[in-house]
Order: sequence, then C-alpha cells, then structure tokens
Amino acid sequence: MDLLMATSPKKQLVWQRIRALAAKDAENTVGALFEMSVLSPMFEGGCTLQEFQPLIPKSRSRAEVRAEIAGQSVYVEATAFTKYDERILEPRAFDFEEEQRRGAARIAAKVIEKAEQLKGADLPVVLFLALTLGLDRKMVEAGLAQAYLSGQVDDLSAVVVAPDIDAETIRIYEVPNAHRQLAASAVSLIQKCFDRRS
Repeated sequence: MDLLMATSPKKQLVWQRIRALAAKDAENTVGALFEMSVLSPMFEGGCTLQEFQPLIPKSRSRAEVRAEIAGQSVYVEATAFTKYDERILEPRAFDFEEEQRRGAARIAAKVIEKAEQLKGADLPVVLFLALTLGLDRKMVEAGLAQAYLSGQVDDLSAVVVAPDIDAETIRIYEVPNAHRQLAASAVSLIQKCFDRRS
C-alpha cells in the first residue's frame, strides 16, 4: 500500500479503495482486497505504476492501473467472484458434469463481462480473476475456452487466475486471438512477481 501511495498520481482514489474496506460492503471489500493482493507483488517485483485507474479509450470504464511490465505498457484489471453457488452446499445427489458446466458458464460470463467493460483498449489488457468456493481449474479452462470461442474477449491479452483473493499462486492463460499480445517477457515477469511470494 505504501508503494501505491508513494507512486500514485491520484492518491484520493487509493483512499477510496481503503475506505471500501472499512465500509459494510462485502463485495467492494473483497474486490479491494484482491486488487491489493495483485498490485502489491507486481510493484514490489519490478513492474512500474504509470497511472492509477486510467480511463480506457473508447470506453467509459477504468482499469485498476496502467503499468509498465518488462518494458511493455499494460492495463491491469482485477475482479473476484464474491459469491459461491449455494447449490454446492445443498444435501442432494451430486451431478459432477452439471456442476462443471455451471462453473464453466459462470467463469465465461465473468470474463466476457470484464472484456466488454475494457473494450477498445489501446494497450494489452491483463485480467486477474480470483475464484471462490466450488470453482476449480477444469471449470476455468472450460470457461475460458467458451469465452474465447464467443469472440467477445479479444480485447483481453491474458487472464491470470488465482484460487482465492490472497493470490498466493497464479496461473496465466494468454488469449489466443487477442488484438494486442502480451510480450513473453511481460508474461515471465508477472509469473516471477508471484513466484517470489511462495
């Protein structure tokens, strides 16, 4: 947080995120915690903050930050699943294939929603996604495949998946038909930023 405060050109926006943690708003709190879990290791690991909450061209949306990652300017967005599917706790016959389909569909819908918000980006976009109870790697891979096939996520360059909001571990999925590819050196540095935490 100190690093963000020291380098942010818009400190009041950082304070807005901090105040969200104190408010009785679980969804904003989870989002703010995940955002800090993503940004802190990146800036400690060699990425450079260029702008906090930059406006995306041709859009009314803002990314979390514009950062330089291994010499490449990139928009970074972070989002988390804040609710789990309550059906997984119900005492009922478990249909594994149905649960996999439901989970994959939730992931695809979330990625497509964020891609739509970031549409028209003039730089590569890295979307960090935190999972919740009941979502697993197979669902992620199936959900991302659905999102890619939809043709609606080509403004994203990569989706970086964490199993929870702590983001202790990550897995990077590059978007095959991205309008703007993430450089291999940028992919490598993102991975190193999180590997050094373990």
